[in-house]
Amino acid sequence: MRKAIALVAVVAMLLLAVAPVAVLAGPGLRWDWSYGTGLNQSDDDCDFIALPFPFTYYGETYNGVWVNSNGNVTFDDCLTDWSHPDIPDGDNVIIGTLYGDFNPFIAGDVYFNSFGSSPYQRFVVTWDTVPEYSPEDT
Repeated sequence: MRKAIALVAVVAMLLLAVAPVAVLAGPGLRWDWSYGTGLNQSDDDCDFIALPFPFTYYGETYNGVWVNSNGNVTFDDCLTDWSHPDIPDGDNVIIGTLYGDFNPFIAGDVYFNSFGSSPYQRFVVTWDTVPEYSPEDT
């Protein structure tokens, strides 16, 4: 039986701070809140993270994702450009949870974590209290 995987974009309020979250998950899940591993990203930064399970998205199966500081997750390559090309743009498969110009070097952090066991696994990315870029911060 083929494992159905869904994407859920969640915006959570925690201690009056907005914590947008991208969740790659399967059916029948219960929410467990834990930020996980901080990436300590800078402005216009990205990190490749191996997924703990294969993830099928638009017919392609991926074993890792690029977590980008500007509020998005990509599958083919790092994406540090903060501008908004047309989606799809043909260059990157993207989940644009926030997709803006964010700067985790100034405050907050970007985290990732995984939960569950097969077939109910999920991978969570959280941009916690990461401010938008400001020229005054440079």
